[in-house]
Amino acid sequence: GTLIKEEPTTETEFRKKLNDIQLLSFIVATSGDTGGAMGAACHGRDRMWMAILYSSDIPKDVSELQAKQMELDGNVYAIRVKTDFDGCAKMASQLILDHELSFMHPNSANSVNIGRLLPQIAYYFFAYSRISDKNEEVAVSVPSGNFGNAVAGLYAKRMGLPIKLVIGVNENDVFERFHRTRRYEPAESTHQSSSNSMNVNKPSNMRRLFQLYGGQLINGRISLMPDMNKLRSEISAYRISDAETDRIIRKFYDEFHTIGLVHSTIEPHGAVAWGAAQKYRKETGYNGKLITLETAHAGKFPERIRAMGIEPDLPECLARLVDKPHGRFYVVENDYAAVKQLVQGLYQKELRRVA
Repeated sequence: GTLIKEEPTTETEFRKKLNDIQLLSFIVATSGDTGGAMGAACHGRDRMWMAILYSSDIPKDVSELQAKQMELDGNVYAIRVKTDFDGCAKMASQLILDHELSFMHPNSANSVNIGRLLPQIAYYFFAYSRISDKNEEVAVSVPSGNFGNAVAGLYAKRMGLPIKLVIGVNENDVFERFHRTRRYEPAESTHQSSSNSMNVNKPSNMRRLFQLYGGQLINGRISLMPDMNKLRSEISAYRISDAETDRIIRKFYDEFHTIGLVHSTIEPHGAVAWGAAQKYRKETGYNGKLITLETAHAGKFPERIRAMGIEPDLPECLARLVDKPHGRFYVVENDYAAVKQLVQGLYQKELRRVA
């Protein structure tokens, strides 16, 4: 999305143009985790508002606690759309690019926006600095759905950080299949794996990944094949099935659930990354340092964790949501015109509030 029509050339010019905007709109789609973070960041802020689009299939596509984190009051509006994440992401992009909505100054806040990837780049440098003070290559295992985190890692590598990426995907395995076969073929439908924030069949950041290796992906089709030799030398990819995910969660709990006084139960997303890391070591014989990224708290998926006989340790921010009823949300059919009409109405409501 474009924040302002004419790009400023200085910070002073940028601030002046930003001040001319009466109300800044954020239209975002989420597969679960990012929505709560984006909503919390916008909540209560002056002269801005946010519409969060996510699947109405609760708790399969989005967990109960994830949904409650997004269902805020005030200037943040949760919109449940009767489709999956890919459908929500497509709709959010359409809204941002819709010329009839340009008066709203719509912008995105999830990984389609480069601003979301910038702090993630810093995470890789920080993590590396905690385990190595030498210029040695360190492997990083990344659970991947929409591939924003993975692309941030690749940007960090381009900036000189000596890392090798190990990509872990669930049964939505379009990238793992491409990595192995050179054919990019999204499935007919999205598989509902327990690592629900990674249930993405058409990752929007895949185009950025292709471009990093000299390729081009347009509308889900390869128009220019990336340099596969270089890609495969810098990225490994592994598919972790739902059954494997459950076994990893249980095994990790039995062996590592407490490290000193730190409670460290792994959850489905982290389990995919952990499983990919173990497969990478076994397949390649790698015995160097390896960072596994855990991208969600086990407490967000209590039903799944308890089904394996594990009681997740909830932080206070999640514990207070357990018995709390769902907050404000709207349910809309999978129809662009209907979602557009709702978003326009919410914008007018917010415009009256800030007037």
